Amino acid sequence: MTVAARAILLAIVGLLATGFAVLGQKAKTNEGGAKMKILRCTPIQIVEAIEPNLGFWETQMGYKRTAEVPPGGKQLDFVILEKDGLEVMLQTLKSIEADLASSKSTERYKTSQTILYIEVDSLDEAARALKGAPVVMEPVDRPYGMREMIVKDPSGYVVCLAQHLK
Repeated sequence: MTVAARAILLAIVGLLATGFAVLGQKAKTNEGGAKMKILRCTPIQIVEAIEPNLGFWETQMGYKRTAEVPPGGKQLDFVILEKDGLEVMLQTLKSIEADLASSKSTERYKTSQTILYIEVDSLDEAARALKGAPVVMEPVDRPYGMREMIVKDPSGYVVCLAQHLK
């Protein structure tokens, strides 16, 4: 593994560990807080283009593509990559800007930025628990079977909460 690949992998693991530690601390210190169950937490890497990154993630890191938007597309907007039960998502800046154009958000993103994608068992419960947090994107149903909403934490980090559609 190259030094760059190791550094990126360590950064991702650190980000996930920090997210889980904060979530665990919240659960211990705020018994009356959110009642939804966290199912997984995945980073979304914002990139200019998906294709230049695929060699790194698929060939060098050994991840496998499990979903892509558009399916079989020549120029991808979004991919989910999986290895050993862990996921990394890549989404183009253009795609994120299109998502936000349909919401009331004035949020701006840049490449080399990460969004935490937290899958929960109840998006309604998550929304109730996060009442008052700045909403970046109201709940929206996605063609890949998820209902998602985006909020900001007090430090300005972006968190996407998602629930499987039934």
